[in-house]
Amino acid sequence: MQVGELAHPRPQSGRLAAADGFRALAAIAIVTGHLVMFSSLTLQGRAVIVALLTSFGICGVDCFFVLSGFLLSRPYVEALIDPDRPLPSARDFATRRFFRIYPLYALAVVLSAIAPMLHRHQPLPLRYLATHLTFLHGFSVHYVNAIQDGPLWTMAVDVQFYLALPLVAAALAYALRDHDRTTRIRALVATLVTVTVAGLALRTFAYTHIPLTMHSFAAAAVYARNALGMASAFAFGAGIALLRATTPPPSRLVGAASIAVGILIGLALAPTGLDTSSLVPVQVSYDFFAALAVAFALYGASAGQRFAARTAPAAAEAKPRRRIGAGSVISFVALVSYPFYLFHWPVLMAAVDVVGARLASHSGSAEYALAIVGITLIATVVVALAAQVFVDRVVGALRERYAAARRLAPVHALEVVSGELLPAELVAPEIAAERA
Repeated sequence: MQVGELAHPRPQSGRLAAADGFRALAAIAIVTGHLVMFSSLTLQGRAVIVALLTSFGICGVDCFFVLSGFLLSRPYVEALIDPDRPLPSARDFATRRFFRIYPLYALAVVLSAIAPMLHRHQPLPLRYLATHLTFLHGFSVHYVNAIQDGPLWTMAVDVQFYLALPLVAAALAYALRDHDRTTRIRALVATLVTVTVAGLALRTFAYTHIPLTMHSFAAAAVYARNALGMASAFAFGAGIALLRATTPPPSRLVGAASIAVGILIGLALAPTGLDTSSLVPVQVSYDFFAALAVAFALYGASAGQRFAARTAPAAAEAKPRRRIGAGSVISFVALVSYPFYLFHWPVLMAAVDVVGARLASHSGSAEYALAIVGITLIATVVVALAAQVFVDRVVGALRERYAAARRLAPVHALEVVSGELLPAELVAPEIAAERA
């Protein structure tokens, strides 16, 4: 977003337009689930609607993880199945991830830490701030939910995936270095199945041998919903990447059927209670089936779409689509989905405090719920837009300058050694343009 996806740039080797729609839907789903949860809107006599909306929100979390698995693993998958293709640079991968997610994440952590101090007068120990800024909060039940920003636990999971992906890919590349394409594809399938089974095994152990996990969100996030516990979501995303890399895009009929299956699985999850259920089988498997629903829908949504090569002109032509108001509502939400996801929780908590103080006697009423929903949505959009314009775009410009400097470094080195400028025809066109 999400996780961790929400924060994923377009892959260098291509772009799937459906991913933008899923980013937007995931953000809307999670915010909707949280609004239902904290607005005290009981929808008298309509518990089924509340269950469906809550289920929708939980599927949004898994949607971010599936998107992470799909978008980030695709360059690695394409390299692993091609014996003559090198793996993507781990340094470039880490650099892009850092610039894309960390500045906004760090701002969200700081604001989430300051907010309770301002409107609740609650002090916050610096160690809470330190563990979140270093993503170590995902390893401690005491720290994982210490800062009042519920979505931050997913960022720790995403970072764990970021660390594991290049390492697993490097190990597979070494093990498969002398094998043909067919063997490589089979090995990737076996790897995805193995990590999925391992994730379910970990969740089974956590929910059956660590009683606290059944009743504590923090314990569940640390012991059962870490990167391995959520491996099925990442594996489904990588599986779609493998399927798209080895087969033609699905037909529209197959795509529609796949989307229908995903929707049916998602609807079937609502009556289970999902992560609020006390049943061990539900606790163990609900993320698996939620991710499966998203995977079916994402694969179906890609029907008829091919990955367009990312050339410099294409990238330049795509820029106007990122301007506010230039696209549809979905495109707009996809654009601000990452900051919207990060900042909606502290805004929601502040709205709950404000509305609760003024309309305490109306708790559970439509007026109470609408006040919370209205304040949260308007304020979150404003904060997300401000973060997008004043932080994300600035960091993006710095990232482009850093990338340009790296591209120019070899040219400058040769020019220093030779004592003269290299002819324009000997350097890449974009470097010649930058030098001019």
